[in-house]
Amino acid sequence: ALNCQANGVFMERLDQVGLRTLHVSPRSDDSGTAIGAAVWSYVQAGNRASSVAPCSAFLGPLPSLETAASVRESDLEKAAGAIADGCPIALVSGRLEFGPRALGGRCILGDPRSIQCRDEINKMKGRPQFMPLAPAVLPEAFANYFLGIGSANMAWTVRANERATTLLPAAIHRNGTARVQVVDRATAPLLARLLDHCSTKFGHAVVLLTSLNGADEAVPATLDEALSVCRGLRIIGALTDGGWRLV
Repeated sequence: ALNCQANGVFMERLDQVGLRTLHVSPRSDDSGTAIGAAVWSYVQAGNRASSVAPCSAFLGPLPSLETAASVRESDLEKAAGAIADGCPIALVSGRLEFGPRALGGRCILGDPRSIQCRDEINKMKGRPQFMPLAPAVLPEAFANYFLGIGSANMAWTVRANERATTLLPAAIHRNGTARVQVVDRATAPLLARLLDHCSTKFGHAVVLLTSLNGADEAVPATLDEALSVCRGLRIIGALTDGGWRLV
């Protein structure tokens, strides 16, 4: 279920088997096994699986008592400016994501126009340089860069159009696809607000996104833990629910 390339092929061929869409759980890993077992038991008791509504991926601890709504526009401007200057930053907002994907809670963000920025993020995380980073994009801007149907949970890849390949090379894999996150304003409000500022700052409502952790590190739950990770990775600043802060 976490093979995004295979899921992307499935999405391209849904009409061939008479399906409208594909749902891939954002908890398709060991942490989601208990949920799967509970749903299976529920169905075995005579209930319909379709009556179990998917829940939010943001189920973990809050980093602070502050909320994204309290972040000042000037702080968003500073964060967008740092990204535009090619500096990776951290995003620490709302509840920790449950599952293997960073979706706007504990993230490293970068400039999708800059191959150098992508390589720097991969280096600080100890990842091979060929590995792609996910582009996060607002729903209304998705069709400006990508083809097909996007996923809110990075569940499948989509094909990049010519504009994206030219303007956002750091966000596109060598095969012309990208594992896009279509950002939900309701569940990732601070990331969405930052994307609005990035659109104004450098003309694209897209950022590179990956989890806030180094090689073999857990994703931090609390703000203090997140800032400690930032210092270890030498990230210059973090946008939090308390505003912009230098690390």
